[in-house]
Amino acid sequence: MPPCPRGASSLSLESCWEELGTGEPIGPGQRSSSRVDRCRGRSGSLSRGLQAPGGAIPGGKPDRLSTRSGVDLSEGKQLKRRLGLPSVFSIAVGAMLGSGIFVLPGIAAEEAGPWVMFSYLLAGLLVLPAVLSKAEMATAMPVAGGTYVYIERSMGPWMGTIAGLGTWAALIAKTAFATKGLGSYLVLFAPDSPTTAVAVAVLIALLLLNVVGVGKATLVQIAIVVGTICALLILSVFGAGTARPELLTPAFPHGSEGVITGAGLVFVSYAGVTKICSVAEEVRDPARTLPMGMLTAQLTVMVLYALVSWVVTANVPLAQLQAAHDVTPIATVAGVVFGPLGGQVFAIVAILGLVSMCNAGILSSSRFPFAMSRDGLLPAALQRVSQRFGSPTLSIALTGAVLLVLVTTLPVYELAKLASALQIFIFCIVNLGVLLLRESGARWYRPTFLAPGYPLVQLVGILGGIWLLYGLGHRALQAAFLAVTVGSAWYFYYIRGRIQRRSLLHHVIGEPLVAAAQTHDEAGEVGRDEVHGVGARLVVPVFGDEPAPERLVWLAASFLDEGKLDILRLEEVPDQTALGAHLKLDRQTANLAEESRGYGEALHLDVDFLDIVTHNAKSALQDHVIGVRADWVVMEWPQQGELRWLLRHPMAWWTDNAVCDLAVFLDRGGAFDGDPRDDFPRLLVYATPGPYDSLLMHVAIQLCRCQHDGEITVIGVAQDEDEAEQLAGYHEQLASMCGMPVSSEILRAADPTEAIAEASAGYDLLLIEAGPEHTWRNLFLGDPTNVLALAAQCSVLKLKAPRHAVHAWVRPPGEDHDEVTLAHLADALIVAGLQASRRSDLFSSIARALSDELDLPASELEASLWEREQAQTTGLPEGIAVSGVIAQVEPRIGLFQLASPVAFPGGARVDVVIVVIAASDQRGLQVSLIDRLARATRGPALEALRAATSTAEIHAVLQDQGGWSE
Repeated sequence: MPPCPRGASSLSLESCWEELGTGEPIGPGQRSSSRVDRCRGRSGSLSRGLQAPGGAIPGGKPDRLSTRSGVDLSEGKQLKRRLGLPSVFSIAVGAMLGSGIFVLPGIAAEEAGPWVMFSYLLAGLLVLPAVLSKAEMATAMPVAGGTYVYIERSMGPWMGTIAGLGTWAALIAKTAFATKGLGSYLVLFAPDSPTTAVAVAVLIALLLLNVVGVGKATLVQIAIVVGTICALLILSVFGAGTARPELLTPAFPHGSEGVITGAGLVFVSYAGVTKICSVAEEVRDPARTLPMGMLTAQLTVMVLYALVSWVVTANVPLAQLQAAHDVTPIATVAGVVFGPLGGQVFAIVAILGLVSMCNAGILSSSRFPFAMSRDGLLPAALQRVSQRFGSPTLSIALTGAVLLVLVTTLPVYELAKLASALQIFIFCIVNLGVLLLRESGARWYRPTFLAPGYPLVQLVGILGGIWLLYGLGHRALQAAFLAVTVGSAWYFYYIRGRIQRRSLLHHVIGEPLVAAAQTHDEAGEVGRDEVHGVGARLVVPVFGDEPAPERLVWLAASFLDEGKLDILRLEEVPDQTALGAHLKLDRQTANLAEESRGYGEALHLDVDFLDIVTHNAKSALQDHVIGVRADWVVMEWPQQGELRWLLRHPMAWWTDNAVCDLAVFLDRGGAFDGDPRDDFPRLLVYATPGPYDSLLMHVAIQLCRCQHDGEITVIGVAQDEDEAEQLAGYHEQLASMCGMPVSSEILRAADPTEAIAEASAGYDLLLIEAGPEHTWRNLFLGDPTNVLALAAQCSVLKLKAPRHAVHAWVRPPGEDHDEVTLAHLADALIVAGLQASRRSDLFSSIARALSDELDLPASELEASLWEREQAQTTGLPEGIAVSGVIAQVEPRIGLFQLASPVAFPGGARVDVVIVVIAASDQRGLQVSLIDRLARATRGPALEALRAATSTAEIHAVLQDQGGWSE
């Protein structure tokens, strides 16, 4: 790795990492991480070696690496935290003072009018969301770096490239118009000199200075900042005394549009406020110091800018500013307030401030190509350091060339618009990054400061930024579009094949689409007898933030009589972080590993504990579950953020793509007292006729048997007497599945959610079924089962079954299928060669056929088919769909052979549909029929059904499967 440029010192180091720093210098460790990611495959996981004797990771991929537990590979040099609140404040203020007040007030007043101070205030307010967002991200990632680090970690290398190049372009544009402004102030002392030529001469001199190298200039920088603030305060005080109120009318000659355009123009004035985040590693108590220092600095500069801009327009006629296109407004107003000598003095103050700013801008922007090159985003040649001067000469030359083009071709006004437009765009991405980090549920994202007003503040920042971009005109929109286009083109042309890092967006959006398709291929068929019998396997993922992980494990163990329990301690780290840096064993994990040994002895289960570090916890869990062919996954309730419509929690993906039976536990039991047998004695089951009622009752039985004096109550909500009577019969059917006493509670209420939530106060655990799979209604209004769970006043357990096992009947040991007889099969409605091109046509045709047979309204039957389909799609990968419909008739079977396959969600192409219709008080028999038919139509039998050419042949195929009682 090339050395950091010699001329950087403290100022250059900050600039080098200012907006692009990787957070971790790209060296052997980082490159090693890339190799690890490639050989790990999708999960990119490392085990810390705490598995059961034998050392193998069950189901793990053979190329995963293990290290001895307790080996600490994370120790390394760290920056000393030496920056307190005064330092943070001074750095943030110093980064903002410059061209924003020395150059912009005059040309901004041309747009906004005499009260241009409102444009400064509006711009400052719209910067605040980005300030809060970057403060939050800096406390979660207190590493050397800045915007690039945060965006790259939240949105991946693609958006990181766009942000990196966009921020570089914004810095260059800001430096270019500051240089142009500096040239204008210098020309005040040499009126016959051309402004552009002077600006170019100054720029070349500063570029040469950066090539030769600059030493430490901290004290000089501080002196300039303090002197500038004092001078501006003096100007404000004396300028207020000479103000001419008549100059302030008309207040807004261009209306609100002028104020908005002016705000967009001066937006770049506040860009430096977040620069302190680039040295967040050196800040003491960053959770308090960073946000307080940045907010205080932002508000201070807002007030200062507003005062100075008001003094300018209250002392200098707007017509004069417009006629001259004044880019030296501080000298102009000082000449009015203090006379010609005062104007020259303040011109010198402006020159000193602008020289400092231009030099810092060149330093920062020239280090961008250097740092991006070290991160693999630009060619390696740009990280070459001059042997003579110790400076990245090629990087400085590239930056200087772009600066020269901008300075010589664009006026100050256009340069300011370009810089502001790019900065607005970057801050919008920053706000979006916080939304993604929060909503993705990334386990490694744990900020110690949370931006208040989330998510409204971030949304205001994004929408306000778009508003300002629109107000700046088409050039600003073109600049933002150009940043996206160039960044994207460069990423796909040069970067994409060179790096392996993935983004949160990939993990929570792109990857699930692939994983969902793989689920059908990898999960395989699992029968209920195998799932809940001897030898079943259960997996419990633990992330370390569960209220009581011990209770979660004990709850999961209650599902099994015998079998194997895998406890996975998953630690998720960013893709940009080497996995080996997190192999140190923490105390909580060590305690859980020790306790897991006791679980096996107490529960008579074979328990394995695996401590896994991964870049993607969801995929690591999926790999393990599929690899060991697990029968159950029991996990803590994934907390969804406020913007569920933007992004789902990665673990919430499991509720739509379960590869085995899934239980999600919302723990409200408080501290774990060490004895789980008295945690859930009073069980409340809310079941409805559908895919999960049989499974709900089975789990309730298992839990009840593990509790002291356990009892089960089935609850329902009825609107009238008839519905209450049907519910009572349905509850009797559920009780018959249990083989033990079950109570029934039927409530009368208009709102089932509110009624059940209120009733749950008298119970310890509420068992509910998974809601409809991920639909647009759920996305915006919320999953109704989640709404119930959050409203409940006790712990909640939500169950979900995979599509390939949902039709099987979970029954007590020893119970058989005697109630399923040949009479049911003989009475079946069988239709061969049904014509349908899509699901809507298919369900309409089935409903009409059943309506003719059963004398029921076709519309009601079709609605029942859709209701069952929305709960969970009935289509299976094998090409068969099995559905149960509740109607007040004697149990009937309908089997429909399709002339051509119909597409179902999940990729299934269905050409055989089975429908079992029964009343709610015949639910047990209905489930038995569904179970028998699902088993009878597997493998060769399904192929025979497809090959049949008549209803008689179809009937014969089903009867030949055997097992039907006479």
